[in-house]
Amino acid sequence: MRIAHITAEAFPWAKVGGLADAVTGLARALAQAGHEVTLLLPGYRSVSLTPDSFDRWPEVLYDHLAFQPVRAFVWGLREAQPFHLWVIDIPEYFDRSGIYADPQRGEYWDDMARYVAFVRMALRALETRRWIPDVLHLHDWHAAPAVAWLRYDTGAFPTLETVSIVLTVHNLAYQGVFLRDLWPWLNLSEQFLHPEAFEFYGRVNLLKAALLAADAVTTVSPSYAEEIQRPEYGHGLDGLLRHLRSKLVGILNGIDTDVWDPARDPYLPAHYDVQDLAGKRVCKAYLLQTLGLTVPAEAPLCGMVSRLTYQKGIDLLLEAIPWIVDQGAGLVVQGTGEAAYEDGFRRAVRLFPGRVVYVDRYDEAMAHQIEAGCDIYLMPSRFEPCGLNQMYSLRYGTVPVVRAVGGLRDTVIDVREAPQIGTGFRFEPPTTEALVATLQDAFDFYKIPDLWHTLILRGMAQDFSWRRAARRYTDLYERIVRR
Repeated sequence: MRIAHITAEAFPWAKVGGLADAVTGLARALAQAGHEVTLLLPGYRSVSLTPDSFDRWPEVLYDHLAFQPVRAFVWGLREAQPFHLWVIDIPEYFDRSGIYADPQRGEYWDDMARYVAFVRMALRALETRRWIPDVLHLHDWHAAPAVAWLRYDTGAFPTLETVSIVLTVHNLAYQGVFLRDLWPWLNLSEQFLHPEAFEFYGRVNLLKAALLAADAVTTVSPSYAEEIQRPEYGHGLDGLLRHLRSKLVGILNGIDTDVWDPARDPYLPAHYDVQDLAGKRVCKAYLLQTLGLTVPAEAPLCGMVSRLTYQKGIDLLLEAIPWIVDQGAGLVVQGTGEAAYEDGFRRAVRLFPGRVVYVDRYDEAMAHQIEAGCDIYLMPSRFEPCGLNQMYSLRYGTVPVVRAVGGLRDTVIDVREAPQIGTGFRFEPPTTEALVATLQDAFDFYKIPDLWHTLILRGMAQDFSWRRAARRYTDLYERIVRR
């Protein structure tokens, strides 16, 4: 089967969050299962389009959007991968200092134009090379404009109009909602600017139109598929999603078990597996020394690698820090985000030197070292479509303490509720009190080495590989293609 993925991120070429890992992991697993897979990505500056790594197509693609000429170059990755990577290079839109935002000036004002142009040219590239997929898999709102010309105002891409479309919602909070004035960028008649297509409370909603038009809609965990049909998680689309429930399915993301493997991770100072955990103790000692933590080696060390946003429950953790330190534990947090949260962690470092460390950047090597060196991993998210770090943590023998939402509910089994199969700890209310109470239980377990050792081994034995998810997606593809 031929499968084309249109995405705003792909690891390692362009990564802001879990989307990059998820898309690349799925593409690789599908290709390894025997499918022909092409991944289409914008030509961000971070991709480093150089002749030693990429071949530029001789064809230059041209089109018009909102009466503006658009020109795109296409580069194919030369490095051996199980899938094809085509980079759609539109320099005026993507040769910028950041992916979604300028580090100094914030979010880009022309995002609708950027991603409409990218998707339009991605489809143009498929047609130009006559690479017609059986399934076009769109990821989040950035890829959603494809339905504008394949399902609504057809005719622009005649060879692609019969392709089956799957839309995956990685995070419903981001929908691609823009002012009505930007409608001309879609090159569509205004007859499609109505509530049964793109219109959303007087604005243009790209994701909504794709939800309606796709042959199947997936989310990245079964629990999230249920949650987004309720007002508290639906972000204004819960009613529509209830209406579409017959084509909505939750398929749990996997993780790249080649990249995330404590037995051979190149970022770790020592390796380990379920047969021998000695290397994990070395990783903890290395992390304590590297970060200047004065926490005793026998005390619990908590960690988090995250975007610092309200969604992630960062305020709950900030309020819990004095209690964590008072218990004799340590804390290391890596990530960037909202200024108030960054300042909160910097303040905690000043108040509790040697006990709290804040790494105010994303560093891939450090992320792996935190997963391996910590005893407990924290994810107090208010909502979490899937989450990957709790799966990394389980694989690395780091016990997760998570809020029971979305993919966290689906991947972490509370040992207090299921002593024979539990792999971590979950709490329900999004409060600091609930987080602290659950951490207290985790610390109590930590004090009993045999119990903790069993918990670690159970987590490391879980199978979160992309092979499992790829089989589910293959079944879905086959159903909609037959239909």
